[in-house]
Amino acid sequence: MLIRYILLQNSTSELNTVHAYQNASSLTNTTRATSYLTPELTSLAPNGTFSGINTPAKLLNLSATLAAYNQPENYTDRYRVTSYLALAGLYNGRYHAPNGLNLTQAAVIANASISADIADPAHIRPQGNNWQLSVPQYQGNYGTNYAARAYIAIAGYQAQTVKQTLYPGYGNIGFTSIVNLQPNTSLLVTFSGKPKLKKTGFWSWTVYGDNQYLVPNSLNRFEIGDRSYNFTYQSSGTVYGPQANSSRDGPFQILVQNANITPPANWTGNWIPSTDSFSYIGKSL
Repeated sequence: MLIRYILLQNSTSELNTVHAYQNASSLTNTTRATSYLTPELTSLAPNGTFSGINTPAKLLNLSATLAAYNQPENYTDRYRVTSYLALAGLYNGRYHAPNGLNLTQAAVIANASISADIADPAHIRPQGNNWQLSVPQYQGNYGTNYAARAYIAIAGYQAQTVKQTLYPGYGNIGFTSIVNLQPNTSLLVTFSGKPKLKKTGFWSWTVYGDNQYLVPNSLNRFEIGDRSYNFTYQSSGTVYGPQANSSRDGPFQILVQNANITPPANWTGNWIPSTDSFSYIGKSL
């Protein structure tokens, strides 16, 4: 469960209001209207997280355990999907590996199939300069588009629908959207101007480390967007915030560089600390 509170001004009074909402929130146990058995997830890591699901065999065992409780959204597709899972060895709550199957090679084939489906021009909306958006049925509510659902589960879980958020991505960077920096190198992301937003909209550009978690850093900075008040235009002057000229627009850059390598002072405000291997998610509304 993920709960988010949006800050419109990032002011002290607004933060106090949000903190009051957080302090007034609580979790309460309640009795289910219908009782049913759920599986014991014995394949989890020792700390109870899903980080232990790190091989195709473990993934298939977990999938077999959950399959009966996680049916396809499209009711008419349930028999077809269950039949395919059974042919793959997932039935009766367990994974039964077919004789002679090379799981490593099977995973390569599966990932290639997902990549091909995502890269199909029919499933992409070009935005210019090699930036692109998925078609609406490939974001947030997938129906029978299982390859798209698998890709999001691997590379950017909990995607919202296009009515809620847009996720612009850069083409041709590979199956898991991973960027690999050579030692002592950086990535500069150039914006020609402020992203166009709805009146109450937002945009952000967030970096995740090679473990898909936010990157710890001395600035406690994990994203840059229209709620960031200390990054500047290329020619000087803050882009957003109380000190910015709201009518001004122009190019600016985001610097992505290893958290252990501090950039020159004039780049600190535009810096998102990263690891040498990282992924990112851009969002706008």
